[in-house]
Amino acid sequence: MLLQQQFEHAIIVGGSLGGLMMGLALSRSGYAVTILERADSSLRNGAFIRLHTKPYSNSEIERELSNLASNSNNNVEAWSAIQERLLNAIAKEPITLQHHTPIVSIGQNESSAWATSEKEQTFKGDFLIGADGYRSIVRRYLSPDKPFADYAGYLVWVGKVEKKLLQKKDWKKRQLSNAYFNDSAAGTLTTAMMPGIEGEPILASDG
Repeated sequence: MLLQQQFEHAIIVGGSLGGLMMGLALSRSGYAVTILERADSSLRNGAFIRLHTKPYSNSEIERELSNLASNSNNNVEAWSAIQERLLNAIAKEPITLQHHTPIVSIGQNESSAWATSEKEQTFKGDFLIGADGYRSIVRRYLSPDKPFADYAGYLVWVGKVEKKLLQKKDWKKRQLSNAYFNDSAAGTLTTAMMPGIEGEPILASDG
């Protein structure tokens, strides 16, 4: 969807990484932004992710946000570390971020779009963006015949272990690259180094 000049206020349903990044991009492009998140403001634990620093275009805003999200490196990081950087950036922008706001319905007409919460609050803007995940209320409204995202066909389990608990031979093998892959009949185990709470490296693994 192309944003036209008459659009000034964006409502974003969902305040995880995608919603926060979209909010920052729109705010720095001159739009008023309201982000509605159903959960509280605590950081998400138990997941890690790698974001690439290279942007898709030469947009100054995209370069800035890419460096912000990735922390200017291609290393694997805790989801919470990226989330915290984005939240700190959001706090410096004229963005309204409202937690504890589960959305139960959305609507639109020729001039506006809106979202209504469990507490019957209505948030109205010039356009609305869904960043609310697998059980997206926005997707249900736009595609009632396909209300859920496609299942990828696999499950992911995440675990973390401190460096000092690893056998030396295993640690050396994983120092050879940022990520280590081990395929088996049961699936694929991916491991990567990431900083721990006190700065010591830990091994993050999913499979």
